[in-house]
Amino acid sequence: MALEHLILLRHAKSSWQDGRMADHERPLNDRGRRAAKAIGGILRVKKILPATIWSSDSLRTRETVTGLGLDDDTYDVEFLDGFYHASANKILYLCAQKGEPKNGPLMLVGHNPGFEDLLFH
Repeated sequence: MALEHLILLRHAKSSWQDGRMADHERPLNDRGRRAAKAIGGILRVKKILPATIWSSDSLRTRETVTGLGLDDDTYDVEFLDGFYHASANKILYLCAQKGEPKNGPLMLVGHNPGFEDLLFH
């Protein structure tokens, strides 16, 4: 089975309000929450809804996935520590290790520069 759609999503805008907070634990800010909701709306209108989501396990990527407002019953999500600030090559390696998802479309949620580099890989 060939994967019909691959959706790459960088996490929504995160907060830098508390400079003492560990990067991995930074939440979305208000703008990021609004953006995640808007992206979820666009995906619904375009009828490109993920059946499988592989996401970084950082707080801001978790909040981005939740903020999309997609029906939790329509997708399987797995939060992967290896996606946290991964390079394009590492993302590809991790995806190859996991194999093709049982259900598609597949959405990957993570961080730049790795995700942006993946676009041009």
